[in-house]
Amino acid sequence: VGGGGGVGEAGLPAGGGRLVVFGGAIDGARLLDAANGAVLRSVGAGNGTLRRVAVARGGTLLAALDSNRKPLLWRDEVAVTLPDAAADVRSLALDPRGRWLALGTNPPLVQVFDVASGALVTVFEPTGFFPFGGDVRTLVFDHAGERLIGTTGDAGMVQVWGTDDWELDWVHDFEERKSNR
Repeated sequence: VGGGGGVGEAGLPAGGGRLVVFGGAIDGARLLDAANGAVLRSVGAGNGTLRRVAVARGGTLLAALDSNRKPLLWRDEVAVTLPDAAADVRSLALDPRGRWLALGTNPPLVQVFDVASGALVTVFEPTGFFPFGGDVRTLVFDHAGERLIGTTGDAGMVQVWGTDDWELDWVHDFEERKSNR
């Protein structure tokens, strides 16, 4: 895809057909045809090497982090501003229906944005004890967009929040080997 540095990450939206790649020597991100590798379009040029990827709505909605861990969002190739986004974002996820962008930060917080407006919908703190600091390491929405799943902290927790009210549904603590509602 580019010379020097390789590809940093790739994402495949639900339904396949398109592949998003970026990182290494790529400035911005490229949307590729998954069947033949043809470049369908490029976004984010001028943002340097991007990291992390989230894709929704057949590739028409893209989110990434720049080299300073600042979140970037494109809707139909148009950049969407997120003025209330945290400074140190570690993970991100797009709702498969294209409604929300979730950001996981350090220190551990989850921010949820409305994709259409870029407005902050909610902020919540994951459950748990973070004796050595910690962050929200991964975020992913389920296929229906009804739950947001995140992994947090050095102790290894999986947490699940409902997207109807953003309340914690359950948490599994790997150190204690148990789940709680």
